[in-house]
Amino acid sequence: MREIADRLDEESPNDASSLHDRGRLIGLRRDRSELQAGRYRRLLSEGGVLAFARWQGRSGLVVVLNLSASDVTPALTCRGRIILGTDLGRKGERIEDQVSLSPHEGVIAAAEGG
Repeated sequence: MREIADRLDEESPNDASSLHDRGRLIGLRRDRSELQAGRYRRLLSEGGVLAFARWQGRSGLVVVLNLSASDVTPALTCRGRIILGTDLGRKGERIEDQVSLSPHEGVIAAAEGG
């Protein structure tokens, strides 16, 4: 385990390698209670898109994954801010209604509102 931590420390914070991505996901799961013990609801599963929500109390996340080789804008309405994604440049981006995804892109957004 220490070897993995050392390798993550050596990589640039802007490095989009799969090892660094896994480290970000592990950190997010550690920091967000809704990913540890929260409720789950599938929001969409069609056309190569998988979307689901995880929440606990009034705190929630929406995960949207484009598993296809095409650009998509899923028929899914949500509001929030992207906190992690496969495209690191999207972190902090606000989602007002719909989210568009490039091929094989995924985002995790801190949800707002019901």
